[in-house]
Amino acid sequence: MRKVRALFALLLTAVSAVPAPAQQRDWNDRLISRGVVADGRLWLRTQSGGLIGIEEARGRRFDADLGEEVRDICAQDGALLAVTGNLASGRWNLRRRARGIWRFVASVPSQSDIFTGMDCNAGRVTLLTNRRIIEIGPGGTRGVPLRSELTLHPARVVLLGTPDQLYAGANAGEWGGGLHRIERATGRVTSFGGHGPGGCDALHLLCRQIGAILPAPWRPDCVVVAVGVVHFFPSGHLVQLCGDEATLLYSSPVLISDEEDGPRYSTEAFFGLLPAADRVIATGTAGLYLVGGDGSVQKVPYPSFRRVRGVDLSFDLPGVALVVTQIDRQVSFSVGSPLLIAR
Repeated sequence: MRKVRALFALLLTAVSAVPAPAQQRDWNDRLISRGVVADGRLWLRTQSGGLIGIEEARGRRFDADLGEEVRDICAQDGALLAVTGNLASGRWNLRRRARGIWRFVASVPSQSDIFTGMDCNAGRVTLLTNRRIIEIGPGGTRGVPLRSELTLHPARVVLLGTPDQLYAGANAGEWGGGLHRIERATGRVTSFGGHGPGGCDALHLLCRQIGAILPAPWRPDCVVVAVGVVHFFPSGHLVQLCGDEATLLYSSPVLISDEEDGPRYSTEAFFGLLPAADRVIATGTAGLYLVGGDGSVQKVPYPSFRRVRGVDLSFDLPGVALVVTQIDRQVSFSVGSPLLIAR
């Protein structure tokens, strides 16, 4: 029981440290919702709509000013794509940065929708709102209304686009989450727990906080989903979803207390995913994991992090950037979690 009280005190101290007004900008810089490597830099989008660029070689930081709030970012063909737009403008503007030059790509009327996120996979740019899928390509803009409206908590939403579908995962911290699959052609929404149609079965593997979604390297018709939250204690797992069938891929027990009537366990939380040949790299509360489709696991400790003008990050691992975000602390009693970014 002493261990439980000590951990509670530690986490409570961490989340109760409210920044003074003079420190508000530094605090906002730690609320990072998305990170990509593009056009020669690491780019980080903050929850307040800021855009931070960091040069790996020199360790220098640049703050980009696009004149509007940055709603989301992604990388495509080595270039940086950013969606901007303020609530009063009534439009979302897609911009592209390549070789240090920003260019305007397209503008989409918001139609009073709630912007959810952007995806640059499957050879196209896709915007998701609570009511529509919007695809932007060389031939123009195509919108498909959703058959049922999405209600996703704004703290964290992750997207994965495939040629036929769009996956949206929500992380609402202590209030839950869930995974939604949307058919591009029809707008039909299938929800696996969460706030969408069908409600939330607490026993469902995907009725939890979703941190990342990735095509399964060993089976192209399936996806791997990282599930995790730290709310006083960690909890989570890795799930493989094939069609409508969700199966547990990997789970790691975590001792949370050793009381008189016996030990109590939870499970490790997982936050990020990247492909690694025929396996996936996953970030968890205790380190990095290399996981195969057969459940084989290799664990690697986290490297050292350094601070670049308020951002804690590491470029020590080949092909990977790690950035600490505090965004989950707004919706749970937690500490920082790592963003896993391909470079």
